Amino acid sequence: SIPFGSFLNGLIQSLSQNRQFLFFIISALFIQFIRSSFIFLSQYIVSQIALKISVLMQSKIYQQIFHFSYPFVSKYQAGDLLSYNSSPGVIPAILMQFNTGFTSLIMGLISLVWLIKIDYILTFFLLIFFFSVNFFYKQLLKRLNNLSLTLTDDEVKFSSQTNQNI
Repeated sequence: SIPFGSFLNGLIQSLSQNRQFLFFIISALFIQFIRSSFIFLSQYIVSQIALKISVLMQSKIYQQIFHFSYPFVSKYQAGDLLSYNSSPGVIPAILMQFNTGFTSLIMGLISLVWLIKIDYILTFFLLIFFFSVNFFYKQLLKRLNNLSLTLTDDEVKFSSQTNQNI
């Protein structure tokens, strides 16, 4: 179907088993290098964008603060206005989380396409297994959360009773 694929298949078939093994190891390393390069590049770009946005937001906040009148500013305690300018520090973390989520989604979709290409029936059962385990995991977390809240309430009651008895 694909000319390069048939050429590659013929090349692999002509190699001995040991050389095929080495070929696949080197190919995997090369693919991992390319994948890591793309991840690094995307994180670098996101960090540059986040830095520019943070600096721009901080300068706009400072400009706004410096345009306030003295009676308006004097209503605030020392340092309160400065604490309002710490909010742009959240931007890099949000953008990095978005980048990580987007990268994971793309990698997952690429893996899913390859799994479907290899064997769609096995992929179907794998997805059923994945979602089943995920469902049971969520149920387990809910139960553990409820038990944790109950235990915390009991501990607070016990501590309160102990302090009152003392």
